[in-house]
Amino acid sequence: MENKNLTEIERVTVSAGVLKKLLLLKDDSRVRQLAGEGIFIRASKGRYLLFESLQNYIKTLKVQKDIALAEDKNDINYKTERAKLEQIKRMQAELKLALMKGELHKSSDVEMVMTDMLARIRSRFLQMPSKMTPLLVEKETGEIKKMLSNEVRDILEELKEYDPKDFYSEDFVEIEE
Repeated sequence: MENKNLTEIERVTVSAGVLKKLLLLKDDSRVRQLAGEGIFIRASKGRYLLFESLQNYIKTLKVQKDIALAEDKNDINYKTERAKLEQIKRMQAELKLALMKGELHKSSDVEMVMTDMLARIRSRFLQMPSKMTPLLVEKETGEIKKMLSNEVRDILEELKEYDPKDFYSEDFVEIEE
């Protein structure tokens, strides 16, 4: 019995007006357009096979929905990637500005300045025995201690002489955008 009903419904034909109302289309010309695209199947002049036309229309809507979802997904990925890129550009600009203001220093500049400063301090400490020995001959313990302490303080004063400009390289490299 089901097979007979299915066969009967497959043979039902309807007018363009019925398809338009059933599928909430704007006008009969849209029905003719979909028929021209092979979605609605003509049975005769002005008549369409209802069952096959509905199946094709539903399949078409599904395909359109899948395409739209894929485009949305790609659009979201594009927007996300674009936002990440813009964030990176902003961070680069902030870093560049901090470098220019002397609020941030390149590791190579810091390494150069600190290596130079520590080398000078090391050298002065190593020279201290040669420099101080002649001055300390025949001095009393308290005076020797005082003179050595003063010399150590003088050497350590170099560590306090921090100037941000020492850490700023003149060969500043532009960050390309």
